[in-house]
Amino acid sequence: MNTSPHLQLRPAVAADEARLLTWRNDPWILALGSLNRNVTADEHHVWFAKRITNARHPIWVIEIAGEPAGMVRLDPCSNPTVAKVSLYLIRAHCGQGHGRKVLALTAEAATSLGYRELHASVRQDNVRSQRAFLSAGYLMEATGEPELTMRLSLDDATAARPVSIDKPKPSAHDDAPPVSCAA
Repeated sequence: MNTSPHLQLRPAVAADEARLLTWRNDPWILALGSLNRNVTADEHHVWFAKRITNARHPIWVIEIAGEPAGMVRLDPCSNPTVAKVSLYLIRAHCGQGHGRKVLALTAEAATSLGYRELHASVRQDNVRSQRAFLSAGYLMEATGEPELTMRLSLDDATAARPVSIDKPKPSAHDDAPPVSCAA
C-alpha cells in the first residue's frame, strides 16, 4: 500500500534563493558533499541569478505534501545530450523513498528537454544515495576517485553502448550531494 504524500518538482523562483542557500549550507548536507565548504551569499546569488533563467539547466524545488523538501537540478556537461543531476532532500524527508521518486520525475523532465543521458557523482560512503540511484535504474561506475559515477540512459538506442563520463565545469554549488539521503 502506498501511503506516501504527494511529491512534485516545481521550477525554482526568485523567492527560493535564500531557502536554497540555507539548505545548501546545512552542516548535514555539507557533510555528504564533495567540497565540504559553505557557499557565501554572494557566490550563491551570482550562481542563482544565472541559473534561475536557464531553461536548459533548470533548478527545481522538491515539494512533498505541498511543503518544500529539497532541490534537484540539471547541470551542463560538455556533451549537450548529457546532464549532471544534483539533488538533496532536507533531513526530515530522508529515508522514505522520496529520492527514487525525485530521480524518476527528473528523468522524465530531462527527456522532455532533449537529454539522452544523466550522470551523477555519489560519494562512496553515501550508501543511501547509491541505493536511490540504483533503484531508479542508474548504473554505477567506479572512477577511482572518492566518488562513484552513476549513469542513466534515457534512450534505449544508447543503453547497450558504453558512454564516456565527462566532468562538468565546477561551480561553488557542485559539492551539493546528488542525493543526500534518499531511499
